[in-house]
Amino acid sequence: MAKIPVLDSSSHSVNGVSKDVLESSTKMVDTQMQQDNSYPELTDCLKMGGVTLPTVSGLNDQDYPGISELSISLHSLSQLNMVKRIPLPSELVEQFGFMQSNCQMGLFPEVGRAWLTIDSNIFLWSFHDGSDLAYYDGLNETILCVGLVKPKPDIFQSFIHYLLCLTTPVEIVILGVNFTSQDRNSSPFEEMHMLPEPLFSYPTDNIHMCTFAGTDGGRIFLGGKDGSIYEFSYQAQDSWFSRKCRKINHSSSTLSFLVPSFLSLAFSEDDAVLQIAIDDTRHILYARLEKGSIQVFDLGKDGKQMSKVHVLHQPAIVQQASDIARTIDKKNFYPVVHISPIDAKESKFVHLVAITQSGVRLYFTTNGGFGDNRPYTLALLHVRLPPGFTANADVPRPLSVHMAYYKKGFTLLASSQTEDNDLIFATSNDSFAFYPHLIETHTTVMLDGNAWSIAEVPSMLPVQPAPKNAEIVCDPPVLVTQHRESPRQFVFLSTQGSFMLRKPRPVDQLYKLLMDNKGPDTEAVKSFFIIHKEAQACAMCLILACSQNLPDKQVAEWANRAFFMYGGEPHYSLLQVGDAPMSTMESQMTLGRPSIASLNPVWASTPQNAQRLANVLPQPQFSNLYSPVRPLSSPIEQPAAPSSSMLSQQLSNAAVSPTTSEMIYSGKHNGLYLYFSRIVRPLWNVKLVSETSTSVGESKVTYLISNISSEDLAFFLQQLLSLKHFLQKNNQSFLNPAVASLAQNVGMTRLLAQNGYGSPGDASLNYQRRSQSEAELQERVSLANFQQLVNYTYEMLALWKILCDHQFETVIQFLSQTQQELMKLLTFKDFIVDGKELSVCLTNALINFYLEDNASTGTISQLLRELCPSIYRIEDATVSRAHEIVLNAKNTLNKADKEKELYEALKLCKTIAPNVDLDLMCGLFRSAGFYHGIIDLSLCCAQRRDPQGLALHYYKNGEPQDDHQGQQAFANRMKCYKYIIDSMNDLRSQSVSHPQSPSIPKVPGPPPTKDPNLLTPEEAKVYFEQIFEISLKTDDELFHVALYDSLIETNQTDTLLYIKSHFLEDYLKRCSTIRPDNLYVLNLLWKYYEKNQNFSAAARVLAKLSDKHGLEMNLSQRIEYLSRAIMCIKGSEMRISSSGEGEFLHELEEKMEVARIQLQILEALQQKKNALHAKASPIQSSSIDDAINTLNSNFQSIQQLYEDFAVPFDLPESQLAIVKCGGLYDPALIESLWQNIIEKELIGTIGNLPDTRIQILQQKLVLICQPYISCDEYFPLVFIIKFLEVKTCPLNFNPSWVFETMLKLGVSIVDLLKIYHKLYKTKDSCWTTCGKPLHLLSVLADLIMYFADSQSIVALNERRSFTTFCLDVLSDYLVDLQAMDTSIPNVTTLMRKFKSVQRKLERLP
Repeated sequence: MAKIPVLDSSSHSVNGVSKDVLESSTKMVDTQMQQDNSYPELTDCLKMGGVTLPTVSGLNDQDYPGISELSISLHSLSQLNMVKRIPLPSELVEQFGFMQSNCQMGLFPEVGRAWLTIDSNIFLWSFHDGSDLAYYDGLNETILCVGLVKPKPDIFQSFIHYLLCLTTPVEIVILGVNFTSQDRNSSPFEEMHMLPEPLFSYPTDNIHMCTFAGTDGGRIFLGGKDGSIYEFSYQAQDSWFSRKCRKINHSSSTLSFLVPSFLSLAFSEDDAVLQIAIDDTRHILYARLEKGSIQVFDLGKDGKQMSKVHVLHQPAIVQQASDIARTIDKKNFYPVVHISPIDAKESKFVHLVAITQSGVRLYFTTNGGFGDNRPYTLALLHVRLPPGFTANADVPRPLSVHMAYYKKGFTLLASSQTEDNDLIFATSNDSFAFYPHLIETHTTVMLDGNAWSIAEVPSMLPVQPAPKNAEIVCDPPVLVTQHRESPRQFVFLSTQGSFMLRKPRPVDQLYKLLMDNKGPDTEAVKSFFIIHKEAQACAMCLILACSQNLPDKQVAEWANRAFFMYGGEPHYSLLQVGDAPMSTMESQMTLGRPSIASLNPVWASTPQNAQRLANVLPQPQFSNLYSPVRPLSSPIEQPAAPSSSMLSQQLSNAAVSPTTSEMIYSGKHNGLYLYFSRIVRPLWNVKLVSETSTSVGESKVTYLISNISSEDLAFFLQQLLSLKHFLQKNNQSFLNPAVASLAQNVGMTRLLAQNGYGSPGDASLNYQRRSQSEAELQERVSLANFQQLVNYTYEMLALWKILCDHQFETVIQFLSQTQQELMKLLTFKDFIVDGKELSVCLTNALINFYLEDNASTGTISQLLRELCPSIYRIEDATVSRAHEIVLNAKNTLNKADKEKELYEALKLCKTIAPNVDLDLMCGLFRSAGFYHGIIDLSLCCAQRRDPQGLALHYYKNGEPQDDHQGQQAFANRMKCYKYIIDSMNDLRSQSVSHPQSPSIPKVPGPPPTKDPNLLTPEEAKVYFEQIFEISLKTDDELFHVALYDSLIETNQTDTLLYIKSHFLEDYLKRCSTIRPDNLYVLNLLWKYYEKNQNFSAAARVLAKLSDKHGLEMNLSQRIEYLSRAIMCIKGSEMRISSSGEGEFLHELEEKMEVARIQLQILEALQQKKNALHAKASPIQSSSIDDAINTLNSNFQSIQQLYEDFAVPFDLPESQLAIVKCGGLYDPALIESLWQNIIEKELIGTIGNLPDTRIQILQQKLVLICQPYISCDEYFPLVFIIKFLEVKTCPLNFNPSWVFETMLKLGVSIVDLLKIYHKLYKTKDSCWTTCGKPLHLLSVLADLIMYFADSQSIVALNERRSFTTFCLDVLSDYLVDLQAMDTSIPNVTTLMRKFKSVQRKLERLP
């Protein structure tokens, strides 16, 4: 699958909801959910301290409060209402006349059927309307027992939906049942069909079966008249060790098969199993026997086993109950007429409820929550007496209860008041589900006829998804789920027909109140708010106001009015310092639910029967004076309600006494958050996706699926949409809550005045008004945030539904692996709060899914715009359209048409330039080879995203850190320019090597088709040059900056210097100013000046470079920069016309002269360092290293060079150079320096042969003396010659080496002869001291001989005079030698040599 670029979430923050708003709102939603989850479990309501501490209830008035006593109009709050009566089908009435031996009736609520057996025939019909009558007459014996169970999986064909189980005295017959429906909207159980032939038939062994029960897993259990529990086991085929079906007795011992059945029947005592009840959540089976005992069987953790674990006989049950309720007659505790398992979703520790003939409920546990939670006992936990057992009871007690029903806290008792009629008792704790003990309301309904069967019509609502192996959590009360659950319906079957009764939810009770009273302005509705508290009642008003399915639409308007009339006002609650105020979140919950720690007196709208009601119905704290309802007088044991004087005193003291305050939101506010939290509750903490896999061939493919189906999302979205409409409709009321509340008689001032809490002129009232205004403002902000949360949640869920409707598994594949891993971790709450970026990626994935399939994106874009406007904005739709156009253009062969389409896409993108996704569009333009579009669009976006030019101002002011707006604008522009630079780099790389260069084919066959959108290297090179030139023509200075930065980063100096733009000079100058230590930039700057023939500026940059302090460059490089600067200034035309340039040149030349001396010192020190390394002297070497670093780091003054380097490190050559450079003339100093130089060089040659030493010395001396040969002041030739001769005289050097060295230096031989002659004539005794008194004569002989042999060494015009001079001095030397004693060594030799030279000279022309 080709990877398509995705949108950038940064472009979606303009119209989106800020994260702070979402987080603050979701915290309040989480608080409401946590409080909804804080309902007491059944164990808590029964006030149990453990298995060993059983309790009793029903003896106090508060256990069964009289709701009708609160208001004369609340008698209509019934717990059970008759819906309709459906008579028996007329065909069945006729069948009663043919009955001979037996008749039974019952209900199959799971399939909506009632059944009737008359002898051997069974009839079934729909108890909803009496239709679809079916019958089976294939049996010959009387039917004794009937049951309907689910089949085991993978046993039968898929069309067999249920198994109808029938027993006769001789056999057990299993029939297959199939259901069909005409269309999707009709019930799946519309038509029932029974297979004509039984699936199984098995003998009963003369056991009379009394009852049937089946598990969800398909196991079938039967209760026999012999007191045994049997299982009808069946499988698909016979096997070696078991038959296809068999009957297993789970009550008998393992050896019972050895006793014949007729003997076991003869000696057994009948105790028939009357009822089997199965708890499928815990896999426990209970059996109720005729003599009152209850048996417990463990089906195993997997529900596939069976073992009897306990039996509790009737006497033990009665005794335990009597021990708990000592004042109650024991006759009320037996017999047990019904048992109902309490599944794990209702209670963790209470497992079974047994109902006696007197209507007493006995609550049992099988393990008390200990161990591995498997049953091992049956212990009584609680005795609940029915209504009528209190001392002041004025209601009848249930008598002769023969049938009962219990589930989820709702109890139905069928009491035989007369022979022809039953009185139905209904009790429920729905209205008091959050109270810490069991408080129930009760209702009685007269039934026409005696009930034969009672069943609840199952709900068809979707089940909330739960993770596998997750701990079972108790279901919340109906108050929490009533907005999405329909009222519970029950069917009573009698000979008069089937009676449909409905248990109204609290919201149904509110609906009836509004209907009966024709609106909300009545005491009954106020009383309803008292019972349920403001937040809960407001949430119920919202259910009605937002409902689309009300029979009477006027009720929605009445509910809307009641919401504002009785929703209370926000306020600050004053607390004395030292009290611990609750958090804002926690404080809200006291308004909608009771405080478990304490129960305060009831608050009611009328004083009628006040003292009695306060004792009968404990109520939680209400919103006191901010509620539209006044408190009643409290009972004696409770604190008195505040009087007007007390309240005035408290308010007046509020300004002076040390207090603190906490925000108390109104019931309207909390009701909105509460209602929203209940809408999203089923999915709020559910993971977005789960991982699943499937086999494709031999491989296993893993993919992600949504954990919420599209159908479920549609339900949530419909409720959220209704809430959105409610908020929009009442927007003005929320913006001005005080005005709206005043209009509905709950204004603050009027409320205080009405209740005598002070006059408007009181100072305390002014304080209260000010606090009230602040509270209203804070609530207004919170409600505004709430509205944003509702809208945003709707959009996010709508987006998720769209994904589910468009091959979710495939769309998700367009996300990156990282994004897919993130999705596996996120819940829907996380997705809403933190999923902005992910939502953008998902919309892109969906669009890319369409584009990949070559489908038009118009329809999906419009849908996204309608449902998710803040996620998928108009800009996104435009980008999608442009995306589609570019993809079409890529496949267009005609060049003109292609270019036209590309420019159309560019035009579309420029219309939304500030928010267009450059990453996506530039990627598309690049793939289509439309590089001009990249430049145009990127520059347009840069300008539109910074219309005020903040970025340029920020740049030109040195990029100050405190200019955050400019910094952001600058960053935004740089992001835009990057796409242009990337495209240039792309073209440059294409011009070097082609992406489709020849390679080894991957598969056999013809070569792959060439992509027409790819350029050849030649085309890419031409194209690059074109767009480079185009880009340089823009007057966007910051683009030039970005381009130059890129060229510098990629080391493209030549390309950069090729650019001719004033922006480049400004850029380089600014870079050199901001980053003065950046040598690279300074090098570019002088090269730029030099290339543009601005030699003067180049020279100054070079001079600046040479003066740069630091070790980034060495002294040689500095001298090179200095040398280039001198060359540039000499080449500048301004040098002639400007005196300043001349002075600058002179300054540079002087600096160069000193720099050369510094280089000389540096080289000398490096030689010293090398010598010290050879001698292994680290201490001296370290000081030399420091000196070398100092010399390399910058130029030194001449004085520094002399004092800090030349003298301390004994560098006489350098000292001499410094003396000469500084113009210091001191003959003694100069001679001393030359003496040191010569001695140093002589010492350096020690260890070599004389000839070698001579050669080395000559080279060194020539090198050293050369710079001074023209300066007589600094080159004392006579001194140097004499010193050399004196020092080398004892060393037996060749006498001619000194003058030969001088000749190499360029000293005239004429001058040399004169100097040597002068030295000889002085007759210095040093030569005698040296032991060679004739040394100078030997040198003179060699010198004159040298001339005789090389006459050309002297100029022709001077040769004759010089020859004459030589002959004259020769005569003097011979005279002196002749006067000497011949015994002196070398006298004779010298005489011969002089005479020989004399003869040569005389022969010269």
